[in-house]
Amino acid sequence: IGASVEWKARHPTSNSPTEFQTAERIFCVLFAIELSLRIWVFKWKFFYDGTWMWNIFDFVLVGLQILEEFTMLAFNPDDTAASSKVIDAVKFIRFLRLLRIIRVVRLVRFVAELRKLMYLIFASFWSFIWTMVLLMM
Repeated sequence: IGASVEWKARHPTSNSPTEFQTAERIFCVLFAIELSLRIWVFKWKFFYDGTWMWNIFDFVLVGLQILEEFTMLAFNPDDTAASSKVIDAVKFIRFLRLLRIIRVVRLVRFVAELRKLMYLIFASFWSFIWTMVLLMM
């Protein structure tokens, strides 16, 4: 995601290279397979066990990614007339895809060092805000 965003920032009028599109499709397939396997293994528990909120979050993210891929396949990005019709919807879907970064937060539960680092960042946040207020005066 980071490399794609950086490339788009440097080349705002160009279409993304095929390498980025191919990587997006590969990850879409892998995430869909992972989600399908989890639903198949856990059956209905997937939607109501202890981690049901994370499961629903993953379900929505993978669904949005699949929706975006089908939308991009249905409308040729080189055809500007057809692309302009759905460009706003695709931009909104891409914005929602940024929520995938939140999946990393799930790792905080498993890695003690990462949990300590996140705690320290959040604990120092108020000091940072007050420092910025004092600097603005």
